[in-house]
Amino acid sequence: SARLRKDLKPSNIIISSERAPFLVDFGSGDLLTHHRLEQAQITPLGWTHGDQTQSLNSTPIYTAPEVFGSGQYSVLSDVYALGVIVYQIVAGDTLKPMAPGWEHDVDDEILAEDIAAATQSDPMNRLPTAQAFAERLRTIDKRRAQVTEARALARREAALKEKLLRSRQRRPWLIATMASIIVGLLLSIRFAIDANDARDEAERRAIQAEMAREYLLETLYYTTPAI
Repeated sequence: SARLRKDLKPSNIIISSERAPFLVDFGSGDLLTHHRLEQAQITPLGWTHGDQTQSLNSTPIYTAPEVFGSGQYSVLSDVYALGVIVYQIVAGDTLKPMAPGWEHDVDDEILAEDIAAATQSDPMNRLPTAQAFAERLRTIDKRRAQVTEARALARREAALKEKLLRSRQRRPWLIATMASIIVGLLLSIRFAIDANDARDEAERRAIQAEMAREYLLETLYYTTPAI
C-alpha cells in the first residue's frame, strides 16, 4: 500500500546486516490507499488517516516548505525530506539544515543537482517520487560520464571555432602579404625585362656605331687621292 511517511529523518532509518535501509516508526505516517485495508477487513488502528491537514507532526528541518503553509503532506513532501537526508549524509552532519550555500558542501556537481531537484521549494518543480530520486542516484556514474564527454566535446568545438576565428582574422593580413609579394615579384620581373631591353639596345647601338666607323674608314680610304 502507498503511504505518506510524514516524519522521514535519519533516526527513523535503520540499516540491516545486509546494508539494506529500512524505515521504522510509522506512528506519524498516513495510508494513501485505505480501501485496500477495507477490502481486507483490517482496521487501520494506530495510523493517522483521513484529513491530511492536521497539525504539524514532522521534524521541521525535514519538512517541506509547502507543509508549513498548508499543513498538507504529500509524496512530494516525503521526497523533500529524503533529499535533505541525502544532503546531510554527503555533508557528514545529520543535524545540518539546508541553508543557502548548502551546495558548497557537495563536491560532486551531479549529486548536487540531484539533491536540488529533490528539495525544490516549489513542489511542482520537485522530483515527483522517491523512485525517481533513487533512479537518478543509481545512474549518477553514467550521467557523470555523459556530462564529462559532453563538456569535452564542447571544449573541442570551442577550440575549433577559436582557431577558425583566428584564421579569419589573419586572412586580411595574409592577403595583403601575398599581394605585396606578388607586386614585388612583378616589379622585379619588369625591372629585369627593362634591364635586358636596355642591354639589348646598348648592344644594338654599339654595333651600329661600329658599322658607321668602319663605313667612314672605308669611304675615306677609297676617296682620298694618292700623293
